[in-house]
Amino acid sequence: VICSISWISVSVAESQIVNVQSGQSVTLWSPILTKNTVMTWSRLINKTTASCICFTARSKGNVQFCDGFNNLTFELKDNTSEVFLTIKKVHLSDSGIYFCEFFNSGKSTYHVTHLNVEGSEETQNTKSKTECNKTDETTYVMSLILGGLTVFLLVVVTGLVVSLGKRQAASGEKQDAQLHQNVDSDNLKAAALSVFSPAVRSRRPASQRQVETHVTYAASR
Repeated sequence: VICSISWISVSVAESQIVNVQSGQSVTLWSPILTKNTVMTWSRLINKTTASCICFTARSKGNVQFCDGFNNLTFELKDNTSEVFLTIKKVHLSDSGIYFCEFFNSGKSTYHVTHLNVEGSEETQNTKSKTECNKTDETTYVMSLILGGLTVFLLVVVTGLVVSLGKRQAASGEKQDAQLHQNVDSDNLKAAALSVFSPAVRSRRPASQRQVETHVTYAASR
């Protein structure tokens, strides 16, 4: 049996697969490959060790259970063409590879069954924890994304406010400069007029200057 473990591991992909819910009973089936032989049901543990469940010599018909197994948990029946191993109440730990060995004249022949126990409480708890972990991871990633977007928007808004303030300050300085230029221009014009006014007056004819003097004098009297 141990020498055939590698062959069993390779052939399991092409073997029979049985799915069952935890707490139910399940019957593993195998055709009788050779007659008048010693027949053994075993289970492969950790893909390295074969653990005997029960065996029988078909010529005698009595069933013998191996250490750790009994008829309270397992039941073996056969007819002329088939053999059945029943597990009365399966648990998650019963999942694994089972094989029926027919030994005759120094040669072993196997029928392999892969038992998959589903829907156990432990499986549901594990599934729930996995879903919760996925939800937590998704929430964490979304939080990071939202946080990054918030920081980015704050930076953009701050940059816009600073840029707007600089533009307003520059515009105010430009207006002040233009205002100073206008004031200076007006002052220059006023100064020019004050400088050139006596000259203009001095270039008037004498008769006009006398009339202007007389008029001023009359008004004062």
